[in-house]
Amino acid sequence: MNTVRSFLKGKQNRYKLKVYKKKVRYLIRAGFCYGNYDGLSSPPTFDLHLDGKKWTTVKTSMIGDPIYREAIYEARSDHISLCVVRVKDGGVPFISSIEVVPLEAPFPLYPKMQSSHTFNLESRVNLGGDEVIRYTGILSDEKYNRIWTRGVTPPNCDEVTTDSDSSTENEPPDEVISDSIESQNLTNPITLSVDISQTPIPQSAYIVLYFAEKTFLEAGDIRIIQIYIDDHMKSTVTLEFNKCKVITIYPVIPVGCWS
Repeated sequence: MNTVRSFLKGKQNRYKLKVYKKKVRYLIRAGFCYGNYDGLSSPPTFDLHLDGKKWTTVKTSMIGDPIYREAIYEARSDHISLCVVRVKDGGVPFISSIEVVPLEAPFPLYPKMQSSHTFNLESRVNLGGDEVIRYTGILSDEKYNRIWTRGVTPPNCDEVTTDSDSSTENEPPDEVISDSIESQNLTNPITLSVDISQTPIPQSAYIVLYFAEKTFLEAGDIRIIQIYIDDHMKSTVTLEFNKCKVITIYPVIPVGCWS
């Protein structure tokens, strides 16, 4: 990501993103890498709008990796309007990359998402793996250009490998399902946190969890997992050997840094 398009003039600058079909959900990802391209050492802040409505605020930085803003959004027509919008005292806005990918599959991805809502990505992690997983070509297991970052393994967990069937809801890549974490003993819960302190609240969260059973249990033995969000039990899943189980929790109103 070595180039930028800056917008020296105008309150708003619009991209008209042509899509091949309306009433289809698209993954939209915008990338930003300041890199002090203007020599001012003053990373800007600005807004993004989708089809005339505010999507998100982008606060760029002098250091670190590129910043991405990603959403799942249903096209209302044959194009999607993406506007880069100045804010007061925010500096000159810019953009480095735009990606638009249709999320069409034999079965709908993220089926509980309402078509009238925009779903902003906060976190998508691959727990137990040692690398970022994303689309790398036509033979890639990741078909929809999603980026699965490496998750942090809690200190009371081990990283394990499973051999489960990944042909399941949302079509996660094989590597995501085969990479897993497991609590070191039955008395230790697995606690995972997502920092949403910068997100205007209250807002509904759409949470998807993938489970796989790596152990062939004896007859009559089962593994049951209870799922809590902010100390409130939301779901229970019973695992089966060599099968991926998907749990979607929506809507749920998390607070601050939820776990």
